[in-house]
Amino acid sequence: MQFSNHERTGQKGLYHFGTMKGEAPFVEVGDHGALFALLSVNKNGGFTSNDAIFYIPTDRLLGSRSADLVVDMTRLSKMVGKGSELSCLKDSPDEIDCPVLSRFEDISVPTSIEQVDPKDLAQSFGPGVELKSIRFEITDEPITEKIAAKLPWLLNEPELENGIPVRIFGKIPRGVPKKDWPFAARMHDGFFKMNYKL
Repeated sequence: MQFSNHERTGQKGLYHFGTMKGEAPFVEVGDHGALFALLSVNKNGGFTSNDAIFYIPTDRLLGSRSADLVVDMTRLSKMVGKGSELSCLKDSPDEIDCPVLSRFEDISVPTSIEQVDPKDLAQSFGPGVELKSIRFEITDEPITEKIAAKLPWLLNEPELENGIPVRIFGKIPRGVPKKDWPFAARMHDGFFKMNYKL
């Protein structure tokens, strides 16, 4: 994830605005497929991509993740090499949100996406597969550009149905609370590739 902070002079003086751009990291799990860490966290039974910025445990690194976020982003640029191990693999009252993890039964079929339990990778990938840790670290390395090669269908123009783009991850069920939607129905391409202005 790449964060940028900018200054601009407007009618009310100097103000800040920021951008965040990135893509979902993934790792190959031998012959079992790939494990994706989505640009999303799970809050109150629903997934939100805007909270992908909470990958940055700013409450531990900077002491704030609220209205001072743009200022924090400026300070982040000076903290290369610092980071934190996310505690969501442990039972902790001070748990930091982990990214939502996923895999595809068939990587060429978007609707075959499945959620992965970070504490039980063996259930999704087979015996002996275990996630040891999830670590966030600030770096000045350029953003990777691998997700489009791994999931080329992300770049396809969406099909239209009555002038409305068809969701590549499946239809949203009508009359069903969002927390009860199937995993695929909660997905959108922003969980895999993001270019967002704050």
